[in-house]
Amino acid sequence: MFPNLAAAARYCVISPAEAAALAAGAAPVVMVKKRPGSALEPAAPGLASAGIMLPYTPLHAALFAELARAGYPGPLIMTSGNFRDEPIARSVEEVRGRLGRLADFIVYHDREIHNRADDSVGFVAGGAFRLARRARGLVPGAVKLAASLPRGVLACGADLKNSFCLTRGREAFLSQHIGDLSENGNRLFYLETLGNMKKLLKAVAGIIAFDLHPDQAASSIGRALKGRKVAVQHHAAHILSVAAEHHLDGAFIGLAFDGTGYGTDGKIWGSEFLVFEGNSWRRAARLKYFPLPGGDAGARELWRPAIALLRSAFGLGWQKTCVKLFAGIPAAKVATVGRMLETGVNCPETSSMGRLFDAFSFIAGVRAEATYEAQGPMEMESLFNGKGPAAGYEFCVEPAGTELLIDPAPAVRAAVKDRLAGRGPGFISGRFHKGVCAMAVNTAARLARETGITKVCLSGGVFQNRVVLELVSAGLERRGLKVFSNIQVPANDGGVALGQAWYAIKGYRPE
Repeated sequence: MFPNLAAAARYCVISPAEAAALAAGAAPVVMVKKRPGSALEPAAPGLASAGIMLPYTPLHAALFAELARAGYPGPLIMTSGNFRDEPIARSVEEVRGRLGRLADFIVYHDREIHNRADDSVGFVAGGAFRLARRARGLVPGAVKLAASLPRGVLACGADLKNSFCLTRGREAFLSQHIGDLSENGNRLFYLETLGNMKKLLKAVAGIIAFDLHPDQAASSIGRALKGRKVAVQHHAAHILSVAAEHHLDGAFIGLAFDGTGYGTDGKIWGSEFLVFEGNSWRRAARLKYFPLPGGDAGARELWRPAIALLRSAFGLGWQKTCVKLFAGIPAAKVATVGRMLETGVNCPETSSMGRLFDAFSFIAGVRAEATYEAQGPMEMESLFNGKGPAAGYEFCVEPAGTELLIDPAPAVRAAVKDRLAGRGPGFISGRFHKGVCAMAVNTAARLARETGITKVCLSGGVFQNRVVLELVSAGLERRGLKVFSNIQVPANDGGVALGQAWYAIKGYRPE
């Protein structure tokens, strides 16, 4: 937190759009580019950007005034009153019990906190301020809808970055960021917030929409409630969150790129090209399925999905070819994952774009393991500077039945060749980003030619990568297509509930 924009500008490069977002009434955290050699590096190591904000309470202003008198102009490191993935503490007793060992002092007021809310977070891309987390200052503001049903809808959202959505007439109200519903405290926070919002809005939900996944906590909550039930595929909901925001009707193509989502075939989706026509939708293209040894462990140990892709690209001799890439990984671990892939034990198949980014961040030499979500891809994005090689890595796209299958094997082989030739992570990042974006543009344009559709929606957590969002958007627009993406709600799972609600309102069904 900086006392003012002038102080922030000494540490960061702030565009007019970012300055406007920082000064807005909602006072969000805004992701901005750090200046070279900035003292902010320890706060966001390895990343080109940092999240900054300005004072938004009298207490903040008084604190900076005292610091100025003491000769320190800021900034201050600010964080929410909670451990990661837990709800914010809202009473002195909670702070003492949960955070006492971290806090030297507790400043509190005798006015009770009735509703917890994290800071809202966003970034500027394509000239627009876009939300990555919708919470303080923006909730319970409504998203205006183009249609409604006589009965209201409760859309339960996703299990990660959860927020839910209640509709009332032609208004959709998303809850503040709830978080990861695998934590019991967040599930209680969800139920508490749902009760509060129903009472505040006087909303009655006759239709309950939830994720297709049979075991999600949010879906279990929805299934237990009274009302007509509507199960919604995760990536269809991502795309429909864009359609709801922009009042799209008729036909459009959707690119939903993220880490994970339960597919209609029971597999883990994440690189979906969807076609919406009338009230139906279908999957038209995707990455070729690849095994994910250890399942979710692949999001933490980035070498796991890399092994799966290397094995597919180089065959059984992959270890001999790629041995230098694994210099820092215990041989026993690599051998265990190799055996898992041979037997298929605990190797669910996926088309996840997020895991592809994880794998390439390992192949590029960025990192082998992540200590927080999407760390490898975010660091790889930070290495992209738009310069370097003009040619991106190539992907093989071929028809297979009713779908186009996208094989990353040529890109994997080219990236390994570059790495073994001594090319650095920045060079490989440049070629990878350009290759993925060219593949996305070419595939979407091909579907547009085949269907005659001219509108394209972009959503999913991968589109919070500014390089990907801007390159894909610009490429599609050069092809004469009209591009829409999330602005009012996050492109990540925090916006899924709006898409679920719109799915129920419009009566969509898979072909």
